[in-house]
Amino acid sequence: MVRVPYIDMEMLAPLPDDPSPYNPDWLSANNIHRAMANHPEALRVFWPRIGAWMRFKSTLEPRLRELAIIQASYVTASGYEFAHHVHYAESIGMTHDDILAIIDESNGKTSNLTELERTVLKAARDLTLKVQIDDATWAFLDAHLRRENLIELVLVTSYYNHIIRLVTALQIGIEGGKEHETSLAPYLERYAPPSDIGVWR
Repeated sequence: MVRVPYIDMEMLAPLPDDPSPYNPDWLSANNIHRAMANHPEALRVFWPRIGAWMRFKSTLEPRLRELAIIQASYVTASGYEFAHHVHYAESIGMTHDDILAIIDESNGKTSNLTELERTVLKAARDLTLKVQIDDATWAFLDAHLRRENLIELVLVTSYYNHIIRLVTALQIGIEGGKEHETSLAPYLERYAPPSDIGVWR
């Protein structure tokens, strides 16, 4: 059960000197933003200045970005982030087989993904579980990605590790029900969590 109340966005008082663009209607649909609204100033920094830049301004290929995010959320069994990003990944053309490939790579199997995609997954896994990327993995990525995109890959993976820990610590639940357009719960029924954890967190 969530550890803080979910706050409706319309209850937030505007900050007269706040330059951050954000969409209260969009924010109100997500439980993570409603939980973060217990600290309105932090919320206004949380999405517009970091999350929105990664989604809309980053030049890292969206498929590679989502591979990294889904990888980090899978190995940590973060049901909230996994479901959200599998759902979003579908909107950019990723398939059920792509998600199964991420799971296979997580379990030490070799998938049909490209070598670059598989190396992105390894980097995301290692950064999530070992807090570092080994020299061979870095060298391969440095040879195949523009330098700024490699930095973005590290930023994205690190940022979503922060989100995963925030969601888990606050015990934020996945959206569903009449107030939400799409229930994301089926994604957690379709894919099993890592066997060493056993449940979606």
